[in-house]
Amino acid sequence: MKKSWKTGLLSLFFLLSVIGLTALAPPQEAQAATFDNAVTFYNSYGSQIVFKDGYFYFATRGKQASASVNTTHWGTVGYRMKVTTSSQTAYIYFNLSGYTVETVDSVASGGYIYELSRINLSYVKTKLAQTNRTAYNEFIISGGNIVVDSCMITIKIDKYGNRTNSGSMDDYGNFYGSVYTDYNGIANAAPWSNPSSLHSYFNMTINYVTQLKSRQVVYVRYQQASGDYGSYNAVINKDYVYGETVSWSRDADSCYNSASISYTAKQEKTSYVSVTRKQYVQNVYVKYQDANGNYSGDWALAKSQNLYYGASFEWSYAGNACYNAASVSKYTVTGAKNHYIYISRKKYSVSVSAGTGISSVSGGGTYYYGANCTVDAGVKTGYTWKNWTGTYTSISKNYTFSVTGNVSLTANAEANTYYIVFHPNGGSGSMTTLTCKYDQTYTLPAMSFTYPSHPCKYLGWNTDANSYYATYAEKQQIRNLTSVNGYTFHFYAIWDYAPDLTCTDRYFTLYEAQTGIITEAELLRSVTSTDREDGTTQIRVKNYSTNTFTGLTSPGVITITYTTTDRRTNTTEKQAKVTIVDTNATKEGPMDFDGKKQYARFIASEYYQKDYSAGGLEATSKWRSDMTYRNTLTAAMNNVKGEDGNWSHVVKSYEFSKEDIEQVKQYVRENGMGNTKRNNALSRFDNQVLRLNEEQID
Repeated sequence: MKKSWKTGLLSLFFLLSVIGLTALAPPQEAQAATFDNAVTFYNSYGSQIVFKDGYFYFATRGKQASASVNTTHWGTVGYRMKVTTSSQTAYIYFNLSGYTVETVDSVASGGYIYELSRINLSYVKTKLAQTNRTAYNEFIISGGNIVVDSCMITIKIDKYGNRTNSGSMDDYGNFYGSVYTDYNGIANAAPWSNPSSLHSYFNMTINYVTQLKSRQVVYVRYQQASGDYGSYNAVINKDYVYGETVSWSRDADSCYNSASISYTAKQEKTSYVSVTRKQYVQNVYVKYQDANGNYSGDWALAKSQNLYYGASFEWSYAGNACYNAASVSKYTVTGAKNHYIYISRKKYSVSVSAGTGISSVSGGGTYYYGANCTVDAGVKTGYTWKNWTGTYTSISKNYTFSVTGNVSLTANAEANTYYIVFHPNGGSGSMTTLTCKYDQTYTLPAMSFTYPSHPCKYLGWNTDANSYYATYAEKQQIRNLTSVNGYTFHFYAIWDYAPDLTCTDRYFTLYEAQTGIITEAELLRSVTSTDREDGTTQIRVKNYSTNTFTGLTSPGVITITYTTTDRRTNTTEKQAKVTIVDTNATKEGPMDFDGKKQYARFIASEYYQKDYSAGGLEATSKWRSDMTYRNTLTAAMNNVKGEDGNWSHVVKSYEFSKEDIEQVKQYVRENGMGNTKRNNALSRFDNQVLRLNEEQID
């Protein structure tokens, strides 16, 4: 069969002219088969649509054109299919430029052009489902009537062979320009010379209900209990539409095997199905228990019988002195069955119980004669395994023996021992080690060590020698400090040490003492405390009184006592000397002012370069830390008076009378030392007092 697909308007079905019958193409030889040859098919069926092997076949015959220029032809651009079902009428369209219409054969014969085309049933169903779902559902169940009309146009061809089409269409039935779907439309579209030949292009019909249905019959018979088969009975006897699936099946059950038949209806057919009865194998396998109570080796087949469903089966074993009897009771066969029979030995009981220090026991139960039984015990926390007693005695906690009769055993354990060793931890002496048993209560002994040399208080015991806190106290009752057998605790005496005080002797002028400079806060400024447990503690001057210093009238040395107490009331006291110096005895010039303390200071040349603790300047003093002040002080200390009575270095000199000195004292009483009371006190003092008495030396 020779086939070609139409893919555009240039591949039209027919081109007929109004002015002659000249052939446009050489004719093809006709094929022998009806469904491969356009002439044979048309002569056999005319305008009928014939369904075969899943396709709708139809043919057209048109007069062959006589001229190819300066003429008008007709042509086919697609097909319209009218589908009528029990309740619906739907139109679907097939465009020749698509893939749904197949040209089977095109033949020129006897002045006519014959075209044989076909459309696959699946394309019809698809388009029908898209267009009208109800019509589609009725069509695939009951079929329907189909009428096919060509969708035709006119084609004008000028003297140069250029073609002009009157219209076109798409695959959804949308027309553009002039497209004709009936005979009258195309017949009147142009003054054709022989329009009657156009009738074959329209009203091509098929009754899908009658032509596509065929009788399908399926007979089934069942095998009897004897193995013979009964009579056939029809399970299907009705008409099926072409392409519809004919199907019958039954699931397997306990009596019959499954059976089924399924095929696609294309023509009348009678089928036969035999349903077989099941046969089931009945097997009995046995395994003997050995002396260890195990079933070893492969299963031995004692009996095997193949029986039809419904037959009876039974098996038995009488037993002997070693083994118990066994059997399979009589039953009706309803399926394949394997019986696995254990031929057992006789059994004995093993009982186990928990004694002292035992939390659980295992291994008790019923055992076969000659079986190995393993008993075990769970030992309580704080205990160590001892032994089994009873029918047998063993020190093995996991104990295995061969069962030859009834057995009764008891598991036993003993309490663990731990030790407490006492350490002086800075003290001295010794104490007896305390030996303890688990689950027993003990009282810690009183601490009998000699105290450390450093003042302290005893707090109690701790297992950490560096701890500052006690976790155990004297006479405290203890119980189960550990469950580890033989473990040794090291209890350390915990001491709370008294604070350490660090202080130095202090030096003040008589003027500082009398004017209240030596406060308790000032005295505390040069003392520190360190406490091992608390870090630092608060320090006070014991029995401090301001009058002690303000009431002084002459230089001297006063002893003071610093005291501090930690949070556990350990108290430490330390004494220091406060030296009072009278600077008024100095005649070498005016007093210097310390930049930080803001009061007059006096220091002898032999002390000014020594440490503060040795009578020198404090590290924070500007006369030591500031470069300018230090250089000035150094120059002053190096200033010496020569044999001529003059100083080696004089920047300025001042001369004060007794009245001037009283004036300076009065100024200090009113304005304070330095700028302590007023920010400009020093500058005013310079202008009002010093410059009046200044003598410039060249």
